Amino acid sequence: MLKDWNKARKWQTQNANALIKAFKASSVEPCVEEIYINRSIEVLCTYEWKRTSLEKDSGEKPAIYVPGFGNRFSAPSLPHRMKEDTGTAWQDQHLYRVFQQQFEPLFQAMSVMNPGVRFNDVNVVIDFTEATGKADTDGYHRAIWYALGPITLVVRLEVDAFLDDEKREATDDLFHGYKTVSGPNHRAGIRHENATSVVLGGCYVSHAAVAELKVNRGSDEQLWAGHYRNNIVADRTTGGFGPTEDLTRKERKERGELIAKNKAEGKKGGYMTIHSAKPKDVRKECLEWDRHNGGSLQKLAGLFSGLIDAMKQVEGDKAMLREESRGGELKLYQGGEDMVDALPEEIVNIFWD
Repeated sequence: MLKDWNKARKWQTQNANALIKAFKASSVEPCVEEIYINRSIEVLCTYEWKRTSLEKDSGEKPAIYVPGFGNRFSAPSLPHRMKEDTGTAWQDQHLYRVFQQQFEPLFQAMSVMNPGVRFNDVNVVIDFTEATGKADTDGYHRAIWYALGPITLVVRLEVDAFLDDEKREATDDLFHGYKTVSGPNHRAGIRHENATSVVLGGCYVSHAAVAELKVNRGSDEQLWAGHYRNNIVADRTTGGFGPTEDLTRKERKERGELIAKNKAEGKKGGYMTIHSAKPKDVRKECLEWDRHNGGSLQKLAGLFSGLIDAMKQVEGDKAMLREESRGGELKLYQGGEDMVDALPEEIVNIFWD
């Protein structure tokens, strides 16, 4: 089993050269600084994917709206029954649009909203993602900048919704609430080969107004990483489909039996009934999560610091970190010549001195 699992992941080291460092997660030294949620974050940019055809012969290029439209939360009439979605969707909205250099759209948006920022002192740029009301949009994202102890992070999030709260929008000092941007024919961005198209459209939404949507229970680590203030929790009952992590073994069995019954009767799957959906201020919960997980956060910062120090000892600027086996060693390899750069040179020259 383990041998087959490693074989399936062989592609991960196909562009790797020399081994730089091997270690176990248990050996990572935590940072000495205490880590707590920092409300003085900076929003660097926001953007939303423009819905385009992804067929190779369509002639359409991936495009983003900047700053994007977002999805204003509007509570549905309750109870609300939802049918099973039998379609398919990509979890990573960047992977299937920008197969390589997946942070390129973020920097395209930043060239419009924050062109003067420099990344010289940024240690880590990372995704922390799990859509929207405009007909031709598909996925609203934003990048935030904050400190994780000694590590400076830029975190990209996919935002589910925002609350219509003018008082809280006005507290953000980047755009001071909503600002309408010129129409959909105004194009911008950084030119390079295979560049994501940038269309100016939408309005800025304060980070104080954004919200995460969850069913029955929230994901505290996701709320913390995104520095969310708001969580909209939908209490629901399932009728044949839905998340299973909060179901008992008996409930999973009953759900499976109902799915089989529906199929036998020619019905399409099951349904989920939403009984309530209320926004909740989660700042207190995030502070509690701080207190209970401070040690793990310090260890994460220690991991980043160790990787940065290891990279300083080798030639080149490319590397990959791979888990050798489940629970086994972590191995840091120097990147090979064929490894694609994280970003196009044209973008690097703008955001790094």
